[in-house]
Amino acid sequence: ADTGQYPSRVEAAAGTDAARRLGGGGILPDFLVRGDTLSYFMRAVIARNLETHFAREWLDHQGVAFGERWSQDPAGFLSEFEVDADVLKEFLQFAEARGVRVVPGSGLTTSITTENPAFTEADLAADSAFLSTLIKGRIATRILDRSYWYPIYHQVDDMVQQANGLWSQASGVAAAG
Repeated sequence: ADTGQYPSRVEAAAGTDAARRLGGGGILPDFLVRGDTLSYFMRAVIARNLETHFAREWLDHQGVAFGERWSQDPAGFLSEFEVDADVLKEFLQFAEARGVRVVPGSGLTTSITTENPAFTEADLAADSAFLSTLIKGRIATRILDRSYWYPIYHQVDDMVQQANGLWSQASGVAAAG
C-alpha cells in the first residue's frame, strides 16, 4: 500500500564521483510527481468513451469542409480551434442520450450508485476545461492523426505539467552525478 511517505534518498553503500549515493534496494527518483485522480463525472464519460464517439458524430455533422480546412493547417488547429460552449452543449445532449446527465446543483458528486448517473452543474464546471481538451484531442485524432492527441492532452495532464516544471532543475541534478 502506498503510504505517501518516501525517503528523501535511498540509503546506499556506494556512491558516484559526485558523492551521490547508489544502491541499497532500488531506484528512487529525485522528484516524485503524484498522478491525478478523475472525478466521478469524468470517470463516467471516459468509461463510456463518450468523448470519442461524440467527436466522430460531431465531425460527421460538420461536413468534409471542416476536416479539410484544419487538415491543411494542423498548427492552426492546435492554437486556434476551441471546443466552445455550443459544442459542450451538443456533447451534453449526446451524453444524456447515452445515460450520463447533468442536472442543476452546486455540490460535487461523491459516488455513483446507478447505471445512468446524474451529475451536477458543479461537476461539469469543475471538469469543463478537461472535457473540452479531451474532445478537441479526439477531433484532432480523427482529422489529423493520432500524434496530435498528445500536444493537446498534455495541456491538461497535471503529471506532464509538473514534470515539465522540473526541467529547470535537471541540470543541477545531472551535474551532481
